[in-house]
Order: sequence, then structure tokens, then C-alpha cells
Amino acid sequence: MSEIVVSKGGKATFVCELPDSSYSGHWYQNNKQLSDGSKYEISVSGGEQTLVILSTLKSDEGSIVFKAKKGNVEVPFQLTVTEPPSIDPEEFKQSAQSLQNLKTGTPMVLRVPFSGASPIKASWTFNGKNISSSGRYKIVTTSSESTLTVDNLQGEDCGTYEVTLENKFGNMRVPVEVTLSDVSQVNFETVQVPGKTVQKSSTMTVESESVEAPPKPAGNIKFDNMAANHFKLSFVTTAQANGNLHYIVEQSSGNG
Repeated sequence: MSEIVVSKGGKATFVCELPDSSYSGHWYQNNKQLSDGSKYEISVSGGEQTLVILSTLKSDEGSIVFKAKKGNVEVPFQLTVTEPPSIDPEEFKQSAQSLQNLKTGTPMVLRVPFSGASPIKASWTFNGKNISSSGRYKIVTTSSESTLTVDNLQGEDCGTYEVTLENKFGNMRVPVEVTLSDVSQVNFETVQVPGKTVQKSSTMTVESESVEAPPKPAGNIKFDNMAANHFKLSFVTTAQANGNLHYIVEQSSGNG
């Protein structure tokens, strides 16, 4: 008896070689006769009889037999359906809705629902480094999901979180990119320094209570009174800003 092993949802193909085309017959699954259709594909080429189960389920496990009408010939197979960890894309998409409007100081809850043969082990990393349930991290894994909670989310918590799901049949990795919605980036391309104007890509980080970026300067940014360790920066905005805006100028180690 031949054993066919396939992962849940995969194709299972059974082929038996008979002397010639006169050995016609039928395929049986757990003593039930099968017919060509949306789940099964049955074909004949000379003495070769082929059955394909297009998408296997755990319930398909068991005996598969081709029975020829001539000579009472039977060719048996044993089908085993494995269940490595998997996730449903739509279910995961719904569970990740809470990540769309993360704000500084709030908790982040990342829930990853999964299926597969038990037991399933879940391990988490952040930017490639292992993390465990301690400090501001809390990890809870059940038989159907793994949940990571990060308390008091800060800018340094942004990055790639990844959970690896593993059982005896295989493993899969689920990466999730996390960003904050209350930190905006504003790019000013023209910088004016004494004596000349240069085109430069410069980034300022805007920190405010609102998710809206502050107004862009009406003209060039001007640098005056430049010295080795200080300078004066001035510009005007295009609109009146409500509340206080704090601009942070960061030194870049790049050229240009």
C-alpha cells in the first residue's frame, strides 16, 4: 500500500498503472465511490488511472482504492492530511484594524489568529530580536491565536513585529509593520545659506497633538550667524497655526 501525504488544502494525486485500457474501474474513498467534479479530477490514459483531490481536508484522510472490473484488481492507497500552521488572510486583516490609528502612550494589541494541528508554538521578535512576556510586553498564546500587547507605545516601539508559528508539520512567519499615526514628516527641498542657495532634501520631524502636519514655510529657510556650534534659522508659515508647534532640527551625517 502506498501512502500519500499532503498538507491541508493541497492537491493529492493518486496514480495506478494497469496492464492496458481494458482494466477500467472506479475510485473509492473510504468505501464511497468517487466521480469527476469540482472536488475530484479522474482521468484515464491507456492503462494509467489517475485521481486528483483538488483541495484536501482533514476529513479526506483514510483509504483510497482503485477497483478494476476485470480480474477483481484493487490498488490501495493511504491518504494522510497534515495541518501545518496557517492563517486566514481575511480574519487576520480584521484583527489588524486596531493598528491603523496607533498613538503615542496608548497600548498596542496585535492579535494573530491561526489554525493547524496542535500543539502550535508561537515565538515573537521585534526588528529581528527575540521578545518575551516581560516589562511592557505581554504575550498570550492559546490553541487558536497569539496576542502581543505593548503598553505605553513610544516611537522606539515602531518597526517590524514578527510571530513564528510552528508545529510538527511545519512553520510559518507573519510579519507586521507598526507605525504611529501622530508623528508626521515634512520635507523642505530648498535651503538658503549665506552666499548661495542649494537644493537639498532635508527632513524635519513634527511633534504635535494633531496628526496634521504644520504649514510649509512661505519662502526659503534662511540660516544666519553661522558658527562652528550654532546658527540662526528663520522662516514664515503660510497660515496661522493653532496652538504650539515644536520643530526639531536633526543633524544628518550624510553628504550634501
